[in-house]
Amino acid sequence: DLFTSLSAVKSPLITSVREGACKALGRFGKKGATVAVIEALFTALSDKEKFVRLSACIAVGNFGEKAATEEVIKRLLSALSDESYFVKEGAHKVLAHIGEKRAATEEVIRILLSALSDEMSDVRKGACVALGNFGKKVATEEVIKGLLTALNDKEKFVRLGACKTLGHLGGKALTDKVIEAGLSALNNENSYVQATACRILAGFGKKAESEVVVKVVLNALKDRHGKVKVAACHALERLVESTATKEMINALFTALRDKNLSVRVAACEALGNLGEKAATEEVIKGLLTALGDVEAVREGARKAIACLGEKLVDFNGINGVVNLMLNPPSGGYDFLMDHRKSALCGCESLLTLRSDVVRKLSIALDSDYFWELSNIATHEFVDILLKTSDVAWLPIVTHIALRQKSAIVIVDNMICVYGSEEAKKFECGGNLQTALVEAFSKQRGKHTNRCEIL
Repeated sequence: DLFTSLSAVKSPLITSVREGACKALGRFGKKGATVAVIEALFTALSDKEKFVRLSACIAVGNFGEKAATEEVIKRLLSALSDESYFVKEGAHKVLAHIGEKRAATEEVIRILLSALSDEMSDVRKGACVALGNFGKKVATEEVIKGLLTALNDKEKFVRLGACKTLGHLGGKALTDKVIEAGLSALNNENSYVQATACRILAGFGKKAESEVVVKVVLNALKDRHGKVKVAACHALERLVESTATKEMINALFTALRDKNLSVRVAACEALGNLGEKAATEEVIKGLLTALGDVEAVREGARKAIACLGEKLVDFNGINGVVNLMLNPPSGGYDFLMDHRKSALCGCESLLTLRSDVVRKLSIALDSDYFWELSNIATHEFVDILLKTSDVAWLPIVTHIALRQKSAIVIVDNMICVYGSEEAKKFECGGNLQTALVEAFSKQRGKHTNRCEIL
């Protein structure tokens, strides 16, 4: 119990008893952080045996801010110079978790900065971690300078810790030197450091966006390590947001076919969040193809498609969906059916179709593949023809007119469409009138004459 543990901490005979007592007190957590317990652990921090001191450090850490008295913090600071690196590392971890409200004093920061030069790499790493956990409050010029130096440490885990801490400091740490250091870290021989550098730059978001930064991150997508490419995908997503360029989209599209599963998933997520510029026919086709991949990639592709689906009102998106309907990739049927109506049954979306897509649509219409088009009135197709001046629409106009038994009358510079509703009249130039008559003449060989041409 608590009383027994308190007594055992002061046992002068057996080291293991004092060590075990410290561990037992630590297990009580914040509820056990009474004055008596903290004083007992405070005493144990000066025990002659290193493992007792280490256990006392860990126990104090479990009490959180309740143990963050001035005396305890000073003793922890003293432990940073302990002869045992185990105790020093433990003290760093405790300081990191006590919380920035009480522990992030000038004295603590000064000693942590000094610890960045300690001969023991674990202590240097612990100092980085502690500074990072204090957050933006410690983002002073001196701290940033110390962390930038640590980015060149000979030990990779110290470099990694410094990298992460710069990321935790957020926008306050964003200087030209930090960006330069992040870019330099992307060329580090250690893949963990490279990946962390990508995450740092991503964390700064648009504030770090520049041609140089984006170029280096794009280059990281070609790295041989999967973790670096995954981080690069997410960095691009955060850096560029709605300003995605063709080069960025192409790089992520290539990542969709990467041999590494995690890279393919990350590429799906990034493409889904890049906005309407990513909703190109090629990207949509790539994501639809990814629906035939393993489940993790399929899930990422489904989410990306759902995001892009909302943005398919743009020119490239509509053309892409219709084009893919004509030659659907495996796995994409459900998506295409979901967007078939919005792509084909609205005059506004049909107005955006390219000539090559319209010609393919016309061929498919002869096979009754796109039956939805038959629900659109003939006069609306005539309106599309006149607004676009695209003769690729002529076969569709004549096909729909014949199917709906509509009559199209050409008088002078007017086209009149007669059907189930009141006649619709449109002004039309001579060249388009002639082309329309010729188009109906071609249809006569395919259908019985159900339409009058006057």
